[in-house]
Amino acid sequence: MTRPAADIQASRVIFTHVPKVAGTAVMRRLVRANYTEDEIKTFKGVRDLVTSRNFRVLIGHSVYGMHHFAAGEFRYFTMLRDPVARAISHYFFIKQPGWKPNTHNAAQKVLHNAVPLKDIFDATAKTKRRLMGTWLVDNMQTRYLAGFPHYWRGKASSQLLKAAKHNLRHRYVTFGLQDEFDASLEQIAGALNWTIGPEGGEVRPKATRISKTVDQDDIEAVERFNRLDSELYDYAKELFRQRRTDPI
Repeated sequence: MTRPAADIQASRVIFTHVPKVAGTAVMRRLVRANYTEDEIKTFKGVRDLVTSRNFRVLIGHSVYGMHHFAAGEFRYFTMLRDPVARAISHYFFIKQPGWKPNTHNAAQKVLHNAVPLKDIFDATAKTKRRLMGTWLVDNMQTRYLAGFPHYWRGKASSQLLKAAKHNLRHRYVTFGLQDEFDASLEQIAGALNWTIGPEGGEVRPKATRISKTVDQDDIEAVERFNRLDSELYDYAKELFRQRRTDPI
């Protein structure tokens, strides 16, 4: 049953922003079109979230489960993307010149310029222990949706995939697919009783601007290290289709 619009508006919202899924466009067209800047909080870590009170929507690269660290009722939404295209875009986005590194992601840039795409998932394997962030790791969309209790699990973990599928179906009030961006905006806006903001003509600040040159070894490695993401994405596409034809 669809919740009354008043109930949806009263609850706070968390956007699980997986890197390189058109999340910046989602924030511009949906989040900032429905909330003022002082109502929007960017995720800066769990400690900061615990002490934060006056916000209505949480954005930034946080995994599922952040509602445990903030008071009130929360509604989750997210965007997903074809996992091979997402991982390739993520790799070259970090690698490109002109991307302004900070103390957290400068190490990513150094690593990506030293390690080829086919080897990057082995090189970043230990960063899964950090439980969240923007390091390019295997099955990143599955890890984000499974959340912090499962983020560290191995690349073939059935528990990791099971948790992600369960959360997507039962814990996310709505979600979108980058490949169906316009329909996704409509679905998310409808589920959260939002309006869709104008498209805008500004240059996308988070776009991957350099050529994404890959060979067969690269593609095979990306596919091998993101098999859970591929299964999750197939599941998401069917669930998205169901919700469009028979909204909950």
